[in-house]
Amino acid sequence: MKFNNLVTITKMQLVLPLMLQLVLLLMLQAVLLLMSQLVLLLMLQLVLLLMFQAVLLLMSQLVLLLMLQLVLLLMLQLVLLLMLQAVLLLMSQLVLLLMLQLVLLLMLQAVLLLMSQLVLLLMLQLVLLLMLQAVLLLMSQLVLLLMLQLVLLLMFQAVLMTQCIEAKMMTLNFDVFVNFVGASPGSVNIVAILRRFCFELTTRFQLPAVGRIEEYM
Repeated sequence: MKFNNLVTITKMQLVLPLMLQLVLLLMLQAVLLLMSQLVLLLMLQLVLLLMFQAVLLLMSQLVLLLMLQLVLLLMLQLVLLLMLQAVLLLMSQLVLLLMLQLVLLLMLQAVLLLMSQLVLLLMLQLVLLLMLQAVLLLMSQLVLLLMLQLVLLLMFQAVLMTQCIEAKMMTLNFDVFVNFVGASPGSVNIVAILRRFCFELTTRFQLPAVGRIEEYM
């Protein structure tokens, strides 16, 4: 009986450490399992954190890329706006240049028209002047012809009258001195008339010549 109790006690003493060890082992396994779960949880949190950081980084990069694209788009719009302003300015300058050329062309046409009118006026004046000269020349020729006819007529009348008077006086035995005024340029000069009368007296009546007639003029 005592031996059995002793054996039982001995067995219990042997079983108790084993059970204690088993409990400790189970507890250790539970602790390890819990620690592994904690580690896994921590690793999962770390992975999630890294993924969140990666997502944030990617989002920040996307935001930067979008901002960069927006800045480039704004710069492109600004460049296009500047180019449009430059094109509009160039077009306005071209329009002004074309308007200036048009104005100059109109002025040139006006000047050419005025010059053509002046040329026509000068040509008309020249034609009128030539016609006037021709008319004056013709009139001068007519006047000369009329004067020549008048002179010839007067000379013919003077010769005819002289012959008639001389013939009449020869029949009546009279001495007549004839002087026609206007027959020659010297017919109105009293000195020439007196000189002729003296010459006629000396030649017709055979008077002695006391001196030259010019000495008494």
